[in-house]
Amino acid sequence: MIRSARTLASAALLLLAAACQPPRPAPAAAPEGGAAAAGSAAVDSLVLMRTRCFGTCPAYRVVLRPSGEVRFRQSWPDSLPEHRATIAPAQFNALVAGADAAGFWALPTLMAENTGVCGMARTDSPTTVVGVYGAARTHVVEDYYGCTRIPGPLRAWEARIDSVAGVSRWLVTPAHR
Repeated sequence: MIRSARTLASAALLLLAAACQPPRPAPAAAPEGGAAAAGSAAVDSLVLMRTRCFGTCPAYRVVLRPSGEVRFRQSWPDSLPEHRATIAPAQFNALVAGADAAGFWALPTLMAENTGVCGMARTDSPTTVVGVYGAARTHVVEDYYGCTRIPGPLRAWEARIDSVAGVSRWLVTPAHR
């Protein structure tokens, strides 16, 4: 029963992540005298969503685009206004390149459903859904924090996305009740 409820929740999260994908802009030309960063030229957006847990885990979504646009919206503890900022396009390109270093492209979409990747799964933990969306290549990974096998490079990459986006400046942490 718990496993099927988790599977339904996983499917809902992945659909939500796909629905949150921003529209794909027309591909930008490489700047004169230089080429676009390898691998990142075809990426339209990088989306990271964190879910609630049994406790005080904030839930939010951050979207980064090649232009450097950052959009952040927190949905827990309250639905808060959207925040916007910018980063350097080179920072976006570095994050996209970080997907390779994290082994992101080889990971299954539903990590908790793959015991070889997840190990045993504990309950009541948050989930991070991270997606790289592009015209030629799109991949979404649901990283359940209840997995007993810790995918260190993936978690470090997720933390780097938060850091580069500057999520901490907008984050409201729910109070203990």
